[in-house]
Amino acid sequence: MINDAIVYSFQHINEIKVETELTKLFETLQFEKKDWILFSKRGYANYTTDQLRVEHTGVLWRQLNNLVQSEHLDESSITPFVLNIYQRALPNEIQTQIKEFVKRTSLGTMKDILKAWREVAYKQGQIKQDKNSQFGHLLEQHLPDNLFEYFPHQLLTWSYCAAAYQCAYQEWKKQDQQSTSLFTKIIGALFF
Repeated sequence: MINDAIVYSFQHINEIKVETELTKLFETLQFEKKDWILFSKRGYANYTTDQLRVEHTGVLWRQLNNLVQSEHLDESSITPFVLNIYQRALPNEIQTQIKEFVKRTSLGTMKDILKAWREVAYKQGQIKQDKNSQFGHLLEQHLPDNLFEYFPHQLLTWSYCAAAYQCAYQEWKKQDQQSTSLFTKIIGALFF
């Protein structure tokens, strides 16, 4: 519906008023009321009534699109988002240190770190950098420094960015599954 509203608005740019309520546009486009009724809900702020208007369709579409993409995103790898030079296989020493880092970091904190890592990869992974430069400081720009107490800063360079992320993600996922399994066993023992 939003997509159709955007296309219609673009095709009739000289005729449509941006102040038009979005529900009126949906009526014009002959959508069923049951499909657009939620857009008619009014928000109250500072004793005034606000309703979505045609001028909000672009922002609304972008937000919904981002939400759908983030729900269907494969978070286990950042390889598609980084240059080939940042995809070197991890030496055993670095792999061991990453696994130790993940074990010493809480699951929630690790989830935040992985999210920041993906963000850095999306924004900087296609930019050619010195493959031997460290990227930990970029992660710290997204999160407080104290979350990186056990992070192997010196060993993690851009050349290992994708493999290190995948190693950290797999270790985090394994620990998350173990804790969920343990929680299920405890709940089962207590209530059944």
